[in-house]
Amino acid sequence: MILFLFLMFSPDSLFYSPYVRGNYYLTDNKKISAAEKNGWSFVILTGYPHYKNSDIYYIFRTPTTTFIDTPYKIFEDPPSSRPPYDGSPVLVIDSSFNFTLHIFWNSERNIGGDPFWWQTDIFYSFSVGSYINFPEIENVSKDTNAFDLFPSATCDLNNKVYVVYWKIKGGEESIYLAERDNFGNWTNKRVTDISEISENPLIITLENNEKIIFYYEVMRNRLFARKYSNNTISSPHEIAKGHEYSAISKNDRIYFIYIRNDSLFLKELDYSFNEIKNILLDTGEGNYIGNPSSIFLYDTLLIFYEKGNNINSQIYMLKYKNSVISNEIFVNHIGKNTNPVPLITSEGEFFVFFESDRRKYEEETFEFHHIYYRKKFFYTKKNSKLNVNIFTFPANSKNVKIYNTTGRKVKNNLKKGIYFLINKKGERRKCIFLY
Repeated sequence: MILFLFLMFSPDSLFYSPYVRGNYYLTDNKKISAAEKNGWSFVILTGYPHYKNSDIYYIFRTPTTTFIDTPYKIFEDPPSSRPPYDGSPVLVIDSSFNFTLHIFWNSERNIGGDPFWWQTDIFYSFSVGSYINFPEIENVSKDTNAFDLFPSATCDLNNKVYVVYWKIKGGEESIYLAERDNFGNWTNKRVTDISEISENPLIITLENNEKIIFYYEVMRNRLFARKYSNNTISSPHEIAKGHEYSAISKNDRIYFIYIRNDSLFLKELDYSFNEIKNILLDTGEGNYIGNPSSIFLYDTLLIFYEKGNNINSQIYMLKYKNSVISNEIFVNHIGKNTNPVPLITSEGEFFVFFESDRRKYEEETFEFHHIYYRKKFFYTKKNSKLNVNIFTFPANSKNVKIYNTTGRKVKNNLKKGIYFLINKKGERRKCIFLY
């Protein structure tokens, strides 16, 4: 396989129409904020439009359109004297033919009446019929006088969804796991021991369908992992010293990125947590480093993180392949930029979403965080019989039939993207339309 990857990111693009006001935040990047399936792309976030409450929004695009211009509010607030705070949304997509979106978030809402202002529960919904229709809302945790926060979710190979979350109740700070049966019932179980003061959970599904639950243990300043399989949670395994982290798996390996003493490390592990590599990626050079995230582009691991000081921070990228780390790549500039979230689409576009307060500097306003993105365009040549071309031509040509990536014939209104052309001899070409 030959991979062509453009070296330069596009200019920064505002993810919202200019008239949208308020603060907008991506969720913790080590969880899942952006996802793509069959040409559909979704980015989920928290919005504070009036500073009095927060809601869950998302932006999406279809296989034949660009991202919609304004954020779509997913869930209506329940009847109450004042609206609740919704936050920390995570999104997973299952592998069914007509795939389903699964969304978890923490909220003070109470479906039956006024919000519980003294507690926060984990809520769940899933798409039905279309990707903007989430008719049912389920309370996952339902624990009185507890703060259940910061969910992380995964969908396994059997299309079963799991969520882990941080629980604060009295003197307890622990990690819980919840899973849903076929009848819509949720079972919650404690992951960590009574002796552990734990937070910052993450769950991923491995290629063998085992689930790994990561978390931070406060007293020892250590990062731990436990396996969940056959309804059993394993004993803890120490992964590294540190606090912030992210994890991703591929080809029977776990790639664990973590921060210790303002330095960024990558630890490569097998599925039994045996260490294969432990590599220092960035010392920070006197700056802080935060919010690591990663994504695979074929066999290359792309690592994103922010680095800066109290005045501003910027987004950087590293590439890791065959135990070799690339030079640091500067992604963006202007203002304070945080929380990078990468997304690669099936059409060959590579997005990096992030939060930025640059409108404060460019427009001299008091508006702070909005969502921006930068993108690259890449394409592949899988064999010598499939040519890749950049093209412009009359769309009404009688000698050429044009199909999009979903297999639908296209006659007019061509947009930027990948198309397949078939001429009257039956010859097939894969083409990129850029104009």
